[in-house]
Amino acid sequence: MDLEDWARQCFERSHPRLVDIHLDILGEEPRTSLSKAIKSVLMMHMDRIRSLTMSGDTNTYGPLLTLIASLHHATHLEHLDLEHLDLSWFPDSLTTYSSSSIRMDNVIYAGVVLPNLRSQKLKRTRILFPLERLTSVDIHFILPDEDSFRQMAHMCPTLERLTLRSLHPLENPLPSGAPPIPMPSLRFLSVEFTKSAWGNSPHKSILSILSAPNL
Repeated sequence: MDLEDWARQCFERSHPRLVDIHLDILGEEPRTSLSKAIKSVLMMHMDRIRSLTMSGDTNTYGPLLTLIASLHHATHLEHLDLEHLDLSWFPDSLTTYSSSSIRMDNVIYAGVVLPNLRSQKLKRTRILFPLERLTSVDIHFILPDEDSFRQMAHMCPTLERLTLRSLHPLENPLPSGAPPIPMPSLRFLSVEFTKSAWGNSPHKSILSILSAPNL
């Protein structure tokens, strides 16, 4: 039984239940069969995907680009975990930053609404979908920006869990008397700093102006 038939049978047996998908395509094989299965099976069941975890080189796996671009059809998607995705295929205007760092002011599918999405985890990839109405955010290799954090706090008033890994210092100093960034629902905060980036930086951490009374 090839991968396409196996995937189709799995979806048929589990119908109509929602499914959790984990795609790890960092290796070379099975490139052809994997691409075929994604195109012919997953695209037919977008409305049944509850959780999607994806890592690999999207520049090589063409069908994954279609899958990502079609996630607005995943109306039941609750959790999105994207890791090590090469997004060099986007226009240059969207890829001017280092691939190892994330900027929160550069959302590629900024106008897409995923109504049930509550959790995003991003590692070594840009933000594809808005950080909106989420209860959990986990971001690796982030270049913080005050305005972006304020926007996220405004868009995610129910954010309960925030994980910032390999956090860099602010690129620009905070203005004098900068008001706090309110995160009234935040109950869990995990931070990991990038030591090399903080060596000679005179700037403060974005954490210095977070206001989270329920931590």
